[in-house]
Amino acid sequence: MNRNLIYGVLILSLAGCAVGPKYNPPEISLCDEWTVEDLCKTSFVEAEVNPRWWEVFNDPLLTQCIEKAAAHNYNVLIAEENIRQARAIKMIATSQLFPQLLLDFNGSKTYFSKNGPVFSGPSLAEGVNTNTGLPFTLQIPQMQSLYNALIDANWEIDIFGKVRNQITAKKALVSKAEDDRNNILISIFAEIAINYMQLRRSQQIGKLLEKNIRLFEEYLSIEEVRKKTGYAKTLDVLAVEAKLAIAKAEMPLSYGNIYQSIYAISVLTGEKPESLLSELLPIKELPALPEEIAIGLRSDLIRRRPDINAAERSLASATANVGVAVANFLPSIKLGGDIGFQSLKFINLFSGMSKTWTVGGDVNMPLFQGGRLVGNLRLTESQAIAAAQNYSQTVLTALQEVETALVHYKCDAQTLLELRRAAEKDAASLNITDEQHRYGYVSQVSCIESALGLNTSLALEAEACEVALKDLIVLYKALGGGFEPFPLEK
Repeated sequence: MNRNLIYGVLILSLAGCAVGPKYNPPEISLCDEWTVEDLCKTSFVEAEVNPRWWEVFNDPLLTQCIEKAAAHNYNVLIAEENIRQARAIKMIATSQLFPQLLLDFNGSKTYFSKNGPVFSGPSLAEGVNTNTGLPFTLQIPQMQSLYNALIDANWEIDIFGKVRNQITAKKALVSKAEDDRNNILISIFAEIAINYMQLRRSQQIGKLLEKNIRLFEEYLSIEEVRKKTGYAKTLDVLAVEAKLAIAKAEMPLSYGNIYQSIYAISVLTGEKPESLLSELLPIKELPALPEEIAIGLRSDLIRRRPDINAAERSLASATANVGVAVANFLPSIKLGGDIGFQSLKFINLFSGMSKTWTVGGDVNMPLFQGGRLVGNLRLTESQAIAAAQNYSQTVLTALQEVETALVHYKCDAQTLLELRRAAEKDAASLNITDEQHRYGYVSQVSCIESALGLNTSLALEAEACEVALKDLIVLYKALGGGFEPFPLEK
């Protein structure tokens, strides 16, 4: 092929215009302030959200479980393979920009028909071959071998951007796969943390139930003695026995909740359900709520949430696919050729006389496709519109989740504050009752009843603390934190 022609084709390919809509990321204007303004005056600050939000609980064991899940959770591993698949698909699409070269080495042996167009007998009458009708006799062997050693080249020139739009669409899907994986990480980290809080709350409730059982057993002993001396009735004894039975009945449920949480955390880390029993069964207190919580600016939510980024990448891919559909209406130009060696005898295949080459081109223009191209264009346009609507809905859902989590946490913090005050009052009451008992002003039963009241308040406080911690985790998840420390290797 002429060198100037090659340069001309390259310039034409690079200068070709990509048809279809030009993609611009959607713009959604959000104010910087969250609607729950009074929260920002207390424990909420507008500092950047900490991606490793679980570290605010100062629990190394929780951090260890989360980091193990990031490396071994099977849903995360599946998501990482989805990223690699998307990258491979993009690589396949990119390959269409370049000439496709194929080394073709083949050989054949053919037996020709005696009545075929290329075989004739020796008869020649009136200057015309009686078998072929030609004015000469073809002298070729009826059985013939042919050997080829060729390099085939094919290249479709991307004048109208069909291939470039395909590459753009696949590249956007790579980013979407990465954001999908990050979204899975956020969900798994939050689920581990929630189960961890449930575990510690169940352990605290279990400890309080054990104390209550001991108190009720002591209470029952006192009532049985009083009954024998005539100071108590059978009904009093039965009432204490019923309360003791209820406390004992609640213990198996507490133990069951403990094991359920441990099993869930173990599986989330990619381990067998029982693998973390030795690490998580030792009793620990619930973590304290942080004094300050960084929630960032409202306008930063779009940048931070991976599900929003994934929706935007889906829109970018769908828009590029519209360009591919438009390009299908336009001509496609293909160049092709081969160069190599051809010989009837293998021994002469690579000799100078066996050189052969072919060069050509093909311009293909669709004229009638029965509505296929129009239908494909309408399909891609509808998919792009749906992707844009999905993006807008994803943003609204994200805002709803954060605002709801803020309100819930505010209410949880207030509830916990009041229950903590109640527990402090009950603790003070128990101290006074114990002191009065030492001086003989009240009975032992009064001390037991005060201790039972305190345990009830502590149980309510523990449950309220768990709810607040879980809603704080939900808030961090809604804010989009929890994936930057774990990038996928290229």
